[in-house]
Amino acid sequence: MILKVFKLAGVLSLLVVIAAGWQWNKLQQERLSALQEANIRLGQKLEIQQAHLNDLMARKANLEAALIARQQKQYRLEKTYEQYRQQLGQAVEQAPCAGQPVPDDVIRLQRDALSTDIGAR
Repeated sequence: MILKVFKLAGVLSLLVVIAAGWQWNKLQQERLSALQEANIRLGQKLEIQQAHLNDLMARKANLEAALIARQQKQYRLEKTYEQYRQQLGQAVEQAPCAGQPVPDDVIRLQRDALSTDIGAR
């Protein structure tokens, strides 16, 4: 009789272990499914962010190219300006009347022409 009780207890214990294992396996499968779904969502989010990053990198490259072009243009313009400034300075130095004062009559004529021009507007 004791042997039957032990056999019954062993069988019941085995059934409890099998049931617990089955329940644990079910929980693990649910966790795995949830993690797989989360992984899919993260993969989709990563694709979106990668596309956005690629767009930003392309915009950055375009802006850098535009900036370089503007800097080169500014350098050329400053160089041209400096050449004109030097030419103007040389022309002023070489002009025979550059060091002479402007006669009062010329100043008066220019002032009158300006005031007439401004009054006509």
